Amino acid sequence: MRGFGSPAPLSLCAVRNFDLRDNETLCPQERNALREFYDSAKGGEWTESRNWNDERISVCKWHGVNCRKGMVGNKTKEVVTNITLRNNGLSGKLNERIGDLQSLEVLDLSDNDIQGSIPKELGSLSELTSLRLAYNSFIGSVPTELGKLKKLELVQLHANRISGKMPNLTLVTSDASNYSLIGNHSFVADCGAPSAFDAPLDCLGCSMCCNSQDDCYPARKTTVQSSGAENYAQFSGFFFLIVLAICVMMAAGFSLYGKHVSKNRSTLVYPEQSEEQRIAIGNDLKYAFYTLGNDTVYQFFLSKSVRGWAIALATILIQIWMLFVFVLGSEFDLSDATKDLVYTWKCPRDKFECDDKSNVDWQGWVTYAILMTAHLTPDLVNGVKVVSLSGRKRYHSTSTRWRFFLGGVFLFTITTFIFYVSTIYNEAIATSNTEIIINSVVILFISDIDELFHAILMCVCKNWVADVEDETLAVGDGRASNASRRRLSIDGHGGEDTGAVGRTAAERFSMFNGDIARLKAQDLQQNRALQETQQQIRALQDKVGQLDHVGQSDGQGRVVQEQNDELKKQNQLLSEQVKLLIEQIRSVRNSGLSGGADQ
Repeated sequence: MRGFGSPAPLSLCAVRNFDLRDNETLCPQERNALREFYDSAKGGEWTESRNWNDERISVCKWHGVNCRKGMVGNKTKEVVTNITLRNNGLSGKLNERIGDLQSLEVLDLSDNDIQGSIPKELGSLSELTSLRLAYNSFIGSVPTELGKLKKLELVQLHANRISGKMPNLTLVTSDASNYSLIGNHSFVADCGAPSAFDAPLDCLGCSMCCNSQDDCYPARKTTVQSSGAENYAQFSGFFFLIVLAICVMMAAGFSLYGKHVSKNRSTLVYPEQSEEQRIAIGNDLKYAFYTLGNDTVYQFFLSKSVRGWAIALATILIQIWMLFVFVLGSEFDLSDATKDLVYTWKCPRDKFECDDKSNVDWQGWVTYAILMTAHLTPDLVNGVKVVSLSGRKRYHSTSTRWRFFLGGVFLFTITTFIFYVSTIYNEAIATSNTEIIINSVVILFISDIDELFHAILMCVCKNWVADVEDETLAVGDGRASNASRRRLSIDGHGGEDTGAVGRTAAERFSMFNGDIARLKAQDLQQNRALQETQQQIRALQDKVGQLDHVGQSDGQGRVVQEQNDELKKQNQLLSEQVKLLIEQIRSVRNSGLSGGADQ
């Protein structure tokens, strides 16, 4: 049939016994492949099939088919480069003859109902850059032959029933400079949980994983994974070591600062167990006690009670255990349906881009920052204050300084850990600004467990708690003399010892104890003076009564009357003095009570 310059009718090329059906001129290979593709995909049921299987019209004018000039053998002719039949009612199967379209660059058959397996012949399409088979009914595994394709930029296979392991695909967009052009939707598959199978599709190279509910999430590394940790749980161990190192450096820093401040000062040396030492130690213990909190079991870290330490440590462990529930729930494992991670992305049918549907914005995170700052800053600062006391050598024994250090470390650690847990949990599940607040409040409740346990102890064994508190504060009890309240470090300028954190508050507490003692002594003296005055009044009244019965004559009566008037004046004067003393006693008592409240 030499001399024929145009293709033979399509139906003739479909006859199996036609001798020239393999002739490229009469029966083009791409037209034959598209005809079989049409038949396998039930082309008669398509939504739009204009010009498909027409006897004479070029395939380049068939609906959804685009061509360009290309080389076929030694000749230049129109070659098929793009087949886009998205949402066109395709069903049946994807014919393996699709692999004969050697110049094909784009194949988009998404949002149809094509069944069966993905043909391995797709691996022969060396020019393919975009493959979209999403939202179909493909089953089985992805053929490993797809790994041969080196020009792929976009692969979307999600919303199918594909299982097994995805072959390693080298996408052009794996380069960081090109990845930003395509984004998270460059390689999408059903590798998320929950899955329609026991285990989701194993896809290490996917940029986006979708689950059986058509929700998706980027398969990127978290910040902690980028830093070298496998997950949040492992990073938590590093977190505790980092916090401990910070506390050690703070204690060492305060110790060095104290030495620097006192370098040019002459320190008074007192005998061992002197009153000054006892008062100084007591003041620091009281300061640490009220800084940690007198309504929390953390105060037991300052005591010598084994039972108190056991309760405080158990509380810390319970809080960490409860927080770890949230840490494990925040883990970034897209294949694990037990995690709390919320899939906030959607990869819709009608476009290849994926969108984040989360409503969290900067306002939610600013509110979160304010909430965390307001609630955690006091505990954070108080932890630093107690740690600083461990750096003050002064008269503290090694065991006392260790109690200061551990008490401050535990408070500082649990506070920072709550902030860390709340942050990663909100990143994992928060989808709106209000959810950020709700999640934060729930986690912040765990920070109050120590106070709730203390309230329980006060109900169950109040006397024991009071005994432990009294034992902790007993070192600083008793009257403080003027000498014991003087500064233990003297310089030539009369300035305060700024190296001692909390010295001013502790001295005021000690002076308050002395003022209370003096007020009590004055009260006792005034009560005694009042009693003596009352006795004098009763004696004068008895004398007046006696004189009333003594007078017999007029002369004697006048004398008695004068004496009686004089005694009445003295009685009135003593009554006024009694009233004045009573007013002074009331004033002293009121000033003592108001001073105690201020302290």
